[in-house]
Order: sequence, then C-alpha cells, then structure tokens
Amino acid sequence: MREIRLSTVTIRSLTLMAVEDAIEYLAMDYPGLAEPIRKGLPIRIRELNVEILAEKICSRCTPQRKTSVQLLLKSYRELDSTKTALVNQWLDQWNAFVVRLDDINQRSQPRSVAKNLGIWFQTTVENEAIVLVNQQLIPQADFADVVGVVSDMLADYREHGVDQLDPSDRLALLYAYSIVEGGTVPNQRIHPIRTDVLREYPTYLALADPGKGHLQTTVYSKEMLQGTIVHVETIDRQGNDDRQAVEPYRIPSIRDVARIRVHVGSTTPCSVFVGRPVFEGWKRGEKDFVLFRQSLLKAAHTVGAACSSMFYLGVAECKIGMDGLTSNQAIEVMQAIAGNVIRDRSRQRLSAAFNINTPIMDDRGVDRANAVEVTGHTEIACLAIDLTSSGDFDKVTLDGAIDGKSVPFLKQMKPEALIDFVHRAHEKGLETYISAGMDASNIGDAVRIGIGGVGMGIRLHEDNQVKEITHIKRDALEVLRKRDEAWTEAAGKAAALLAKLDWLRSGEAITQEQDERRDDLFVQLKEYHRSSGADRETKERLTGKLNRLIDELSLVVNQRAETLKQGEIRGPGDEFDPIFAIAAAQVKADEIKGKETDPELKAYLERRDAESLKCLMGYQ
Repeated sequence: MREIRLSTVTIRSLTLMAVEDAIEYLAMDYPGLAEPIRKGLPIRIRELNVEILAEKICSRCTPQRKTSVQLLLKSYRELDSTKTALVNQWLDQWNAFVVRLDDINQRSQPRSVAKNLGIWFQTTVENEAIVLVNQQLIPQADFADVVGVVSDMLADYREHGVDQLDPSDRLALLYAYSIVEGGTVPNQRIHPIRTDVLREYPTYLALADPGKGHLQTTVYSKEMLQGTIVHVETIDRQGNDDRQAVEPYRIPSIRDVARIRVHVGSTTPCSVFVGRPVFEGWKRGEKDFVLFRQSLLKAAHTVGAACSSMFYLGVAECKIGMDGLTSNQAIEVMQAIAGNVIRDRSRQRLSAAFNINTPIMDDRGVDRANAVEVTGHTEIACLAIDLTSSGDFDKVTLDGAIDGKSVPFLKQMKPEALIDFVHRAHEKGLETYISAGMDASNIGDAVRIGIGGVGMGIRLHEDNQVKEITHIKRDALEVLRKRDEAWTEAAGKAAALLAKLDWLRSGEAITQEQDERRDDLFVQLKEYHRSSGADRETKERLTGKLNRLIDELSLVVNQRAETLKQGEIRGPGDEFDPIFAIAAAQVKADEIKGKETDPELKAYLERRDAESLKCLMGYQ
C-alpha cells in the first residue's frame, strides 16, 4: 500500500479532528474556559456547537488570538462547504486551513524553506478522492506500517529543525492519529530505559505534562528529546492541597498518550503515571485486612489493564503510586499488578512511587496490629527499595511533594543519604528517580549523585499560571545544558560509572577484586560530596582520587560493553534485557550446550524464564 485513499467522509472527519485540537489547545491556555479540557478530558466537539465554544474563546482571548480563531472558523466553513466534485478546490482550502492551524497551535519556530526536508507524502486527486502517496510504504503495508512511516516523517522534521508540517504531511499525521485512536496497535518501536553498561544517558530528565504541552512543544524539538523521558501525567490538585484527599499526579488521557507515541516512536523513552490503585470499599489506612484483600482483585486488575494498554502503545514505563499502603499491602499490590500486566519485561518497566513525606507502616514479619511507623526521608527511601524489589517492580521512585507548593527534592534529602539510596537500589538491579520542584539550579547535584531520572513539569501546577510555549522550551533546554555540564565533571563521571558497576553487581557479573574497587569508588564519591565546603586543595585531592578510580574501572565497563556489542546472542524480544546481557557476557553458548546441570547456568535459569534463556544461549 503505497497510496492512502481518503474518502470525502474521512477527510471531513479528519478536518473536524483538527478543529477540535485547535479548540483544546486554546482552552488549555485560558483557565476556566473549558475546565474538562484543562483536566485532560478531551471533548468531542463534533457533538457540540463549534461556533458557540469559539465565541467563548474569543471573549477571553487577546485581540491577536481572537483574530486567529475567527480566521480558523472562516477557513473551516469554506473547507466544510466545498462540494465533493471540487476536490482540487478542497485541496486549496485545506492548505489555507493548515496555515490557520499553525497560527492557533503557536509553534515556537516558523517553518523555514531553507531546510532540506525529504519529500514524504504527496497529495493527488483521483475519482473525487484525496490520495496520499508515500514511497516508503511497502505494497503490503498495514495500518501499523502507516503509523511507523508517519513517525519516521516526524523524526525527519525534528532533525531538520522544522516544526510546522506541510499540508500533505499534516493530513497524514491526522490520519495516523485516527488509526491509533481507532484501536490499531502501532509497531512496538520502544526506546527502553536501560540499566546496563550500554546505557547512554546516566541521568534522564523526565519532562512531565498531561499531554497537550508535549504535543505542542516537546515532540517537535530534537533538543528536548535527547536524554529525556517524555513523561505523561495529569499534574493538578484541583485547588485542594490535601494530597490524601486529591492525588496530585494521576493518569492522563490515553488518547493523548497514543498521539505522543506516534510522534516520539523509538527516539526516546515515554512513560506514564497511572496513579494510585483505586480500591472498592476499602480505604487507605484502614486496618480491615480482609476487606483490603477482597478489594485487591479489582484494584490490581484495573491498574494492570491500564498499564497493559499503555504498554501496547509502546510506553516504556508505567508508574504506580503506593501512598497510604502498609509495607505488606504495597508488596501484595505490586505483585498482583506485576502478575496481571502484559508487557515485554526486557524493555517495559513497572515503577513504584513513594512519597518521602508520607510515613509507611512497616508490618513485615510482625503482628499487623503492632506495625512500626517508618518516618524520616532516609528511612522511607530505604524501605521503598526493599518493597519495590519484593514487589517485582523494576524502578523505585521518590517524590517530595507536600501539601502546598513543592520544595526542591534536593533540599529535603542530604546528598550523602541520596547516594546511599541510589547505590543500594542499583545494587538490587533497580532504576532510580526523584521528583519535586526540580529545575536548572539543582539538576547538576542529581547528576553528581548518580540518580537515574529527574522529573520536571513543563507547565506550572497552579490553574492561573500557565507557561508560554517558548518559556517551556527555554527552561527545559537550560536544565539539559546544566545536566550535560555536570556529566563532564569528575563526580558526574564517577556517579555514572558507579551505577553501571552496581547493575553489573546485581547480576553477579564482576569479579571479587572488581567489586572491592567498586566499593572504593562508592566511598570516594560520598567523601567528595561531604567535602562540599572544603578548601580548594582538599577538593583537588578528592577529585584526583575519583579520576584514578574512573580510569581504572572504566576499563571494566568498556570491556563488558564491547563484549555485548560484538558477541551477544539474543532471544526474541530480549535485546535490551540486562540480565540476558550479563549472561551472554559471562557464559559463551558453545561452552554450556548440553550442560543443563551446569551450576552457573542453573543460577541464570532460576533468575529468568528458562525457555527464553535457552533461546538466548542457542538451544533449539
């Protein structure tokens, strides 16, 4: 299928979809205008009076925006009234309509004709139908292939710094939107968050937004997709500062997630905050453990279904909140969710989110009625690692949100405590992440500590304060610049190296001597952070020690990486699994064939699915 034939009915439907998007983008920038849209509840305006909603917008807009809305409506009326027989005239009207859409969507950069974009979709007319022609599509292409080509097209636009699509390409994008919203699962072009020696970015910046901000800004910027995670979540307290009454972070619209995945493809990881499991009848904090278990089935199945839907779309990570659960309850919830989620375990992660300002009742191994209340940021962080590991989740997340305006996370936990947290979590094979009030002023410290991911909202939480698109991009790029600078420092290099060594240690893939030197690196990194107020001579001495350890231990990691790149044998769907990578590096296939009782192989078989590992090692 090199041609996509669009009937008149389909074209009108896509056009109305574009009008709906424009209305939603505008409403998002004007608080109180269309509250459901601002909360992530898209309104299908084909069932409403478009012009009435547009009039409300015009009453709140600046004169310039008001003119843009009026021109959009005029262009839409002309497009909608064009007769079927006049398809060529319809194309002219469509081109004018696209210009109005770009004015409404406020792209941060005007399209430049000097860019050398390749030709993607061309529009022709045939038998009163619009035909989109693309040579990259194979003759047997299906809907998922169409979405893949559109993703490649969008990546090409980003590569050339162009964020306003040609009219034909815009029509193809809308068609791709309709495909994924119609239930077609796109090809699994997943960029995973790796936890092995081949990890490219030591500290990811997770740009968080409910969706529309990403679709206006993030997905059109090459710079904003380098070393970032496109994180989609609803960030809103609805005027209520009580985190127990209203969860500040909740699941976004899957419609927006689907569209973001069309844009991002395999360029960078995408993640979603699913939120706290919702129980039936049982309330968080209650001591009725029988009712908790009776409610667990529905809670786990609902969250599992939501995560599976996100994973089907190619999301690399789903995050679930654990607030208000005891230790045993959190473990039971995670195990139940992990057992119900359909995903590629080697590339798609489950993340457990714990708030360091919310005490946890630790009822493991004791009488539930006499549980111990765990308070204190450091103690909660340590407990979170154990619970995440026991719950069969892959990533431990610490959130520093409080009732009211967020305080930067790194002002709530001391660097030494965070280094311990990160080191211990990585030793268990987990990924790490923090969020709350983070910006360019503290991203460097996160890098020097070795935290795997840092969350930052690209829009402010308050309903009456919304960042302009150009400010969002400017702020994000400044954070990324500061992060990249920290990577070049001795502490930044040491922290990144320690993380890789810790992950190797989690798979028992380093020698005892290397493990001892890994411990030395950890001790020296902590000592470096303790000396933040020390004199210049002391800092230079500690930096020298770090650099010597970096030179020595980098050889271990680099050799491991080269082994994986050159000789790794992978099974279906396992190309990014760190455990399989360790197995391939440690044991050669020709040495273990026919030795199923080999103790070294047996250890790996106990770690992961036996059939997958046999496939990895060359068994038939």
